Amino acid sequence: MLSLREAQTQFLVDIARLVLFAAEHPNVALTAGDFYAQEGHMAKSLHGERLAADLNLFLLEPHPTEEGRFVWNYIRGDHSFWYTLGAKWKSLHSQNRWGGDFAKRDWNHFSHTIDKRA
Repeated sequence: MLSLREAQTQFLVDIARLVLFAAEHPNVALTAGDFYAQEGHMAKSLHGERLAADLNLFLLEPHPTEEGRFVWNYIRGDHSFWYTLGAKWKSLHSQNRWGGDFAKRDWNHFSHTIDKRA
């Protein structure tokens, strides 16, 4: 089991790897959401321990009314690329958890657990 500091370092390295993985896809963009937040999350959230991040997903998609034009769409809910990101995230470390696996899906949540919290 990693110490808190070691887990924080591993988490940040894995976030960097995930962002670079997403950047390999030309029609995908990620932006930062909550990384270190002590409010607005569940009690004992890993965000408060710098072990969780919310990432915002944007996909370049055809404009719905203007043929030949593309726009960046913010993906809030279920989308196949969330599953791609979630699978990549979980492959980076055995302690990584993805919010898309939660009973109440939290698509943009990526965390590194140290005590069974996600």
